[in-house]
Amino acid sequence: MTFPVVSGRTLQFGKETIFGDTVGLSTKHRSFVDESLAANRGMLLPHSASFLEPRTQAVGPYKLGGTINQFCTPDEMGELLASLFGAPQTTQPAAGYYKHIFKPTTDVRHYTMAVNKDNMAHLFASVFATSWGLKIPADGVGMNSFDCLAHHDEIGVYAVPTFETNLDPFTFLHLVATFGVTTMNIRALDLKTGHAKAEDWRKCGSQFLQGQARKEWDTLLSCDLEADTGAELQRFYNGVLAPGLLLGASPADTVTETDVTLTLTGGIAVGASSYKLVIHLPKSVVDTHKRNVNVRNLIVQNVTIKPRYDPASSAGIQVDLYNTISSYA
Repeated sequence: MTFPVVSGRTLQFGKETIFGDTVGLSTKHRSFVDESLAANRGMLLPHSASFLEPRTQAVGPYKLGGTINQFCTPDEMGELLASLFGAPQTTQPAAGYYKHIFKPTTDVRHYTMAVNKDNMAHLFASVFATSWGLKIPADGVGMNSFDCLAHHDEIGVYAVPTFETNLDPFTFLHLVATFGVTTMNIRALDLKTGHAKAEDWRKCGSQFLQGQARKEWDTLLSCDLEADTGAELQRFYNGVLAPGLLLGASPADTVTETDVTLTLTGGIAVGASSYKLVIHLPKSVVDTHKRNVNVRNLIVQNVTIKPRYDPASSAGIQVDLYNTISSYA
């Protein structure tokens, strides 16, 4: 038996200008863990009153999408973040060192993407992300998850991989989380942000998706926290973390909003500047709180946090990515 040679399983991107028209790809490849992009012809087999089974068929709407999972690495997530948030604001804090600020916008950004699969390139036209998930376990590697849609797919030309860098991903060791001015003892986190509902924007005369429909944007952060003496439950009641436990505290009629910041700091990028990913949720409230007991197991608090739009930041969520890539324009 002959087995296929695993010679290159990578992603490549090319910034498009016209939705549905493929463009040339960057020579720099991005790594990934797995993907579930799949196509559905949506074949139409109409029933009639005259027959038990369908007697005719026609091509239906071509639906193409799925999920791309990557390690949370500072140089490999920018294109998919840009396809979700829109073009970032980019500054240069130091020579060869760049800060990319992503906020929810109505900017339409889509890419030609190749998924290289063992000497075969599967090409996807006008790929864009509809949501981004970030999970960091208590003892593991950070994982990005991008839900994506695309216009159409085709067989492309395989390219031998050339990677931009070979960086370590962010892990639980790199995370510092602050709620207001308090540094939290987080055991694990799960962030999900993006469009509340991805809409198929279609029109008569074409079987393919016609573009991006910007829908409502939601963000939800779930955190496992080290158990305390009740301070987090008190924050859940009224949004305020007091220095000591207030006996008799109960749910208030109003909740004070808190600034939540998640900072992941990796290795040195340039000089004394480090690779970083910073997530700002400037106006957040604790929406749910759990602190359950299970026999003699460790007690862990779980809270879910919801942010809203902050006029001062012009966003409910802001993502700052620091790396050595000059532009995602």
